[in-house]
Amino acid sequence: MRNTESPIEAAAVDVVRHIEVKAYVDNYESLTNRVAALSNAAPIDRVQHDIFFHCRAGRLKLRSSGQYHHLIFYRRKDDYGPTESFYQFASTQNPAALQTSLGSAFGEAGRVKKFRRTFKLGCTTIHLDRVGGLGDFLEIKTVLNPSSGDESSAAPMSVEQGTGLVESIMHTLDIDLFQLVDGAYIDLINERVSCR
Repeated sequence: MRNTESPIEAAAVDVVRHIEVKAYVDNYESLTNRVAALSNAAPIDRVQHDIFFHCRAGRLKLRSSGQYHHLIFYRRKDDYGPTESFYQFASTQNPAALQTSLGSAFGEAGRVKKFRRTFKLGCTTIHLDRVGGLGDFLEIKTVLNPSSGDESSAAPMSVEQGTGLVESIMHTLDIDLFQLVDGAYIDLINERVSCR
């Protein structure tokens, strides 16, 4: 009998490369004003719910934010200071079913809920996060390989160039080395739970 079903075709998924850094924030309002002064566009505010799943090769999470739902995989060395990261994502229209399948296959590693205010500064994105159970944080991400469809994109950068740009923004915002964080929010949350 002839199979009339359409085959599943592999879709091309871009791997986005960043140089990024994460830091604790002491005064959220003051830092927000300073970041706003650097950006030439209004910020975007979102509430994000992330469900993490066990993954040996990196981190895997299902993110829901309003009507948008994405499966996100990324790899980043747990290190203080600006670090290169590799990022892939795919949208989904059925997050509940995907959550069930991923939970059955890999097991849930934890959840993160946060309010995120995002500013754009050229090829750099600055996130100001208020994370449930943790506090306030800053993330700076500079894209090394901007997509051709991104109007704000510039030419591709080397790791050294991206690192220099992130460090320059850190200096402008007076981010000290002792504020830097080496892991993901889910790691910090799970560490706190394990210490109770």
